[in-house]
Amino acid sequence: MTEIDVESHNESVLQFLLSLPQDPEGTGLRVNGKTRFRVVPVSSAPIPDKIEEWSSEANARRCLLIEKDIQGSITTGEAIELEDLQDSLRRHRRLIAPLPLGETRRMLEELEAKAVG
Repeated sequence: MTEIDVESHNESVLQFLLSLPQDPEGTGLRVNGKTRFRVVPVSSAPIPDKIEEWSSEANARRCLLIEKDIQGSITTGEAIELEDLQDSLRRHRRLIAPLPLGETRRMLEELEAKAVG
């Protein structure tokens, strides 16, 4: 999911978004008579069960929802669930296999120093 800081845009954009109904299924926004966007309020999203350990069941569900998303048959609730599962997987990956950013930064500084000197 892409996040956009609405406050950095024109005030009218913020006012428009705040005026939308708080429908848990989302609000469809039409352009030229076709629904092009759906805005789903975060507060309406079900609070997912906290996944302490990533499981094969959670991954199977995530894969099923990805398939539904690709086929275009995913519901709003399922899209929210997929985003929650994706977040859980990212957290799990960071816990079990964090990226070695400290070492990468050290190597970059070393290369920059060699380039200058």
